[in-house]
Amino acid sequence: MRRKQAELQELVSASERASLLSVSVEDLLRLLGAVQAQVHACRKAVVAEARATGHGDSEIAAMLRLHVSDFASRFPAA
Repeated sequence: MRRKQAELQELVSASERASLLSVSVEDLLRLLGAVQAQVHACRKAVVAEARATGHGDSEIAAMLRLHVSDFASRFPAA
């Protein structure tokens, strides 16, 4: 989990630096893609941990503020 936090902090730092520079739209879209991938990876880890500790899919979906059917398609049970 610490590795994920370090990666997220690196992305935050990169986005802060990008806001100070004249950056192309393509670079910003690449950065957005990287951030979205990290967020999804973190959410997957949270879902796995919640399932491992006995939380049901509807409860997890509510915590992530997702509709249950959307949750099921994004995070299929293993």
